[in-house]
Amino acid sequence: SGAALVGFFAQACSCVMNGAMALYETPAFVDPVTGMRVYLLRWCEWAPLAFVMSLLCASIDADSTGGGMALAFRFALCQGLSTTLGLVLSTLSSVRAWWLCFAAAVALHLTLHPLLVMKSLRMLSFSMTSSLSQADLERRNRVLTAGHLIQLITVAWSILVVCYTFSWFFQVSPTVNATLECTADVLSKHFYLNYLIDAHHLIFQSGKKPKVEGAAGRTNDNAQPAPQSSQSKERRATQEISTEPDPAPALAPVPDTRGGQVAVIFSGGDHRATVLIPAEMAWNATLLQAAHRAQLTNGALFKKTQGGDK
Repeated sequence: SGAALVGFFAQACSCVMNGAMALYETPAFVDPVTGMRVYLLRWCEWAPLAFVMSLLCASIDADSTGGGMALAFRFALCQGLSTTLGLVLSTLSSVRAWWLCFAAAVALHLTLHPLLVMKSLRMLSFSMTSSLSQADLERRNRVLTAGHLIQLITVAWSILVVCYTFSWFFQVSPTVNATLECTADVLSKHFYLNYLIDAHHLIFQSGKKPKVEGAAGRTNDNAQPAPQSSQSKERRATQEISTEPDPAPALAPVPDTRGGQVAVIFSGGDHRATVLIPAEMAWNATLLQAAHRAQLTNGALFKKTQGGDK
């Protein structure tokens, strides 16, 4: 999906930038107001990724017919422009121009919080819904994904702002500042990608139905055999019964607490056979209906194999 590709793209950019800064000399400015080192490569990474990541978070559940995509684009533009102004700060020599640019960057960054409140309210409205159709379930998954992603980037980018302010006011060493920035950047991209991959599987597999199979030679791909005790294995060996077929066998499932199985009793006239099958198969409606219509073939409902285990 496009969401997963964006996550991989953001992670790849982060890996390349951090690797380049660790292994090679990269340009750095000294901010004329704060006196802090500003790593040009880092901010060149953040500016476009802030736009792309914000656009995905805001648009993953947007209503394209109700202006939702336009709102998502404006929000992403605010975050991208805010980060770009952060890069411009290091090039301004005028203190007044610096403060104006700083105020504009902070104001644009704060647009995160109204969107966070809106997404959180939408998440609550869906979480209080008890029964949902398949279409509503996919819609709910998209709303929850968008809400959690907004929460993630709000926390991560707020931490970056706090680190910036902390390094500025306390004049920490360039090593500490670079370490804080790298740690916050790597962790935020890591969690962002992981959540996108989980959301990708949740949304795109929510519509897949498990195969329901009957007794006419088909198999259930999702059925797992239940663990069986020695007594269960002994009872599992089916019983030989009379050679007279019964045209209308009756079915009576009886719960069995051992091994997660169910004892299914087939009876017709004087003939009776008890078979243990996994509980998840016994209570399958299709299997029950097929077994209910089954006819005794060649005098035996089931036959014991040579090995005695089928």
